[in-house]
Amino acid sequence: MEASRGMLLLAAALLGYVATASAAKCSMLGFCDNKNKLPCIYNGVPKPVTDESARTIMKEACGDYFSIHGDSLCCDAAQIKELAKQVKALEEVGLRRCEACYANFQKLLCNMACSPHQGDFLRVVHYDDEPHEVAEHVSFYVDYKTLRNIYGSCINPKKFLRFLPLSFAYCGQDYQNCTMNLWYGALGKRRAGLTSVDVTFEPVDQEAIFTGLREYRPFKDSMYGCNETVSGKTCACEDCEAVCEDADDAVKTAPLST
Repeated sequence: MEASRGMLLLAAALLGYVATASAAKCSMLGFCDNKNKLPCIYNGVPKPVTDESARTIMKEACGDYFSIHGDSLCCDAAQIKELAKQVKALEEVGLRRCEACYANFQKLLCNMACSPHQGDFLRVVHYDDEPHEVAEHVSFYVDYKTLRNIYGSCINPKKFLRFLPLSFAYCGQDYQNCTMNLWYGALGKRRAGLTSVDVTFEPVDQEAIFTGLREYRPFKDSMYGCNETVSGKTCACEDCEAVCEDADDAVKTAPLST
């Protein structure tokens, strides 16, 4: 009888833990290591961003984010300023050569850093059993199609990779055989300048996964194709095979002159 009661109490405790963990909206908030810009682990609710300069910077870096997600986010003013530098770095690594690619990766970075639902898809990872206050490594659970669409908007399959110097640096000498996993693996490293922590992008092809007694729901959003016009700009044919195909179709359907 006592054993059964103990098992029931354990099950109830585990269920309570899962429910509590699932209710937490953030995984990180603020910097606990200001020198290295490493965020604090924070399993709580989003907090209002009231700093007006930070709100202005957020709009410049991530567009109308407050209008879409509200005033309470999983990042503070200092993190927003750092995020703006990371979004700017997208240009430095060549990802703004195609505006659709840039806009897609921008959306990914802004949500990873600040989404009020961050705790649903971002898990802080440690490689020991010691208590920690600072996040250094995270797993970012992302819908497989979302990751694939971002990759597709940045990669010209006909040319394998459009940015040769970037491809060589990130995928090694055999850059023509670069894969989506290699590409995200390289961009997720802190040294790439796009994140404050080392990020492992985890593609997920189901509605939810369970790990560490937690349910995680992958980040999912619509993404631009490289042949779509974004902010008045369209990728060049040399950077997007679909643009070349659209141009070929236009030529084929054009009426013959008489």
